[in-house]
Amino acid sequence: MASPRPRLARPLLAAALMLVLAPLLHGASANDLVGIWSVDGDATWAILRKSPTISKQLTGVPADVEDQVKGAVLNQVALTTYQFTTEKLVSITNGQRREEQYKISHTDGNVLTADCIDDTGKASQSKVTVGTDRLEIQNVGNPDEVVVLKRAH
Repeated sequence: MASPRPRLARPLLAAALMLVLAPLLHGASANDLVGIWSVDGDATWAILRKSPTISKQLTGVPADVEDQVKGAVLNQVALTTYQFTTEKLVSITNGQRREEQYKISHTDGNVLTADCIDDTGKASQSKVTVGTDRLEIQNVGNPDEVVVLKRAH
């Protein structure tokens, strides 16, 4: 007689996978952004380091100088926190508070396009890739402006 374990294991595995993959499969929304986020400095640096502008600037730079640049970037981003509502982003850096209104203008799976207006009236557009407890935000007008956020717990 065959063990019931294999028949039970498949549905449990499928259910576990659906729980993990559901946020990515259902399509992201502004609700996925809501909360308090901190910068993932290492992930942000890894992306910035590969950007055409930074890569070009660091070509031929000694490793110790690159480490100093990385340290300066990590120190700066570590001082920034972000809080999203469904319509507003508040960022605080060194006690300096900035607000941006945003509206999701397009959704493509887990990638949102946000039309933003900062507190000075300047308009911009960002692509937000939503992951599990992770956001990657890229300025559409300047692809070298990227930040990776992790949900603050």
